[in-house]
Amino acid sequence: MRKILICLILAVTCAACGRRVAQADGPGIRARSADTENGRAESAGALQFEPVLLDLGEIPLGESRDVQVVATNGTGKPLAVLDVYTSCHCTKIRWDKKPLAPGDKMIIDVRYTAEDPGTFFKKIVVRHSAAQAPATFAIQGTVVSAK
Repeated sequence: MRKILICLILAVTCAACGRRVAQADGPGIRARSADTENGRAESAGALQFEPVLLDLGEIPLGESRDVQVVATNGTGKPLAVLDVYTSCHCTKIRWDKKPLAPGDKMIIDVRYTAEDPGTFFKKIVVRHSAAQAPATFAIQGTVVSAK
């Protein structure tokens, strides 16, 4: 009888926790995380990037490479970039904090610092005001030993 009571309490507790999580992710709540490891970039819809995938080529170990991505507001309303997430501290991002008018473009500056030898793929996740799902672009390349 005691085992049944413990199992029942555990089941009720798990069910209650599951409901709270579902409520937190409901309408009007923006996701605070995104999949930075899935190996593809999504740039369709409200905020579009050109290029979606930047190949940085070979970078000597310890050096940095600066590139730019053009972001276009594909909606009929002003759009604000709320936040940008990277998958590691080796990638730094700068962008203009002003809202983007419909059809307008902005430059996103990306700096990658080569810290570990080998190939890399880094996804950059951009949260914006036009949709709950973030938009993404990516950089890739190969870090080679310094000569």
